[in-house]
This record gives sequence, structure tokens and C-alpha cells, in this order.
Amino acid sequence: MFPLPDRLISIGRHEDNDLVFNESEISRYHAQLIPDTGGFIIRDLGSRNGIHVNERRTMECKLNPGDRLRLDPLILLYEQDFPKPDRAAPVAAAKRPGLAEPARPQPEAELARQNRELTVRLDAAQQMATTVDQRVAELERQQHWLQQQLTALEQRVAVGDPTGREPAGLETMKFVVIGRTDTTGP
Repeated sequence: MFPLPDRLISIGRHEDNDLVFNESEISRYHAQLIPDTGGFIIRDLGSRNGIHVNERRTMECKLNPGDRLRLDPLILLYEQDFPKPDRAAPVAAAKRPGLAEPARPQPEAELARQNRELTVRLDAAQQMATTVDQRVAELERQQHWLQQQLTALEQRVAVGDPTGREPAGLETMKFVVIGRTDTTGP
């Protein structure tokens, strides 16, 4: 059981995360749990294997009690059956004799947490940029192939075959214009 504090929680393989899972299938900065009214939203940070809520892959999803969260190879069950801590209780308990005052977060610790959060966001943005760059390269390869096909079709039309189909019986032969014999032309 991992009790969830009411703040942003980072999940991943890297030790900077709030929830660290040392599994090779989990990305260094895999996902975030974002506090939301009455619960949390899970957000994928561009992880390699993604996140699945109730066996549906998602980039972001509001979690409901009983939801099964899959971070391959782990399956986590999201529950809300324990009460949220009363924010006034620690102060009242500290005033009782014999009890020490609860520890307050140090400014350095808060800055380190904010730094980790920004690092996670930067890493996610860089992973998304890499994915976009890969998709652009694939589209450029497809565009180049289509341009080659168009050029070949235009050459077929230039030699008198407007349909681009091969003449019957010559399915294995191809004619491509590779130059001109009259070098005095325009």
C-alpha cells in the first residue's frame, strides 16, 4: 500500500521520483499523479510502455476507486477507503504534553521537490519532441516515395500511356525515360 499525499506525485524508475519502481519496463520518469477534487488524475509523461487504466491505454485519466492501473509489469489498484488526514490534527496533537511539534518541510526540501517536478516535466517534453521528430521524418520519407511514384507516372504518360498501366503481356517490362536523343532541343 502506498498512501498518496495531497500533492503532485512522480512515478518512475529513477530515484528522484516519489514512487520508485525498479522495473526495466517502467521509464525513468513514467507518469504523474496530479491531485484533483476528491482524488487524482494520472498523466503519462511520454513513457515507452505507456499507462493503462482498466486495460485501456491512456495519456491522462481521472482515477476512480477500484481502477486498475497497469505500469507493465505492475498492476496497481487505486483505492480511497482510508480517510484523509485532518490538517488541524497534527497541530492539536503537538500541543499535548510530551509530544514534539510535527516537522515542517524545509525550504531546501521544497526547492528540491520543485526541481524534481520541473526535471520530470522537461524530460517528458523532450521525449514528446523526439516522438514528433520521428513522426516528421517518417512523413518526409513517405512524401519522397510518393514524389517518386508521381514522377514515374508522369514519365509513363510522356511516352504515351496515360493510364500508367503496362501493355497486356508485358507486365514484367518497364519503360522509363532516362534521357533524350536529340541534344539540340530546348
